[in-house]
Amino acid sequence: MTGKTMHQTEADLRATLATLAQRYGAIAAKADSDAAKNRARQISQAARDICTVLSTGRLPGYLAAAAPLAEVHTDEEPAS
Repeated sequence: MTGKTMHQTEADLRATLATLAQRYGAIAAKADSDAAKNRARQISQAARDICTVLSTGRLPGYLAAAAPLAEVHTDEEPAS
């Protein structure tokens, strides 16, 4: 990546992700057909997931369970 595309600070990255969540919400709000409304629900969920990560610093539990990551911070306690 170049200097122009790389985020220099965590604040820059957080602001960009917040903007992405807002844009997802705006796209979802424009749904007008049944197929579009189904896709809009998925887009809205993605926007909520981004907001959750920004506010808590953790992935939603359902995403962490599906993520093939070695270490993931989630909003759920690990199973014993």
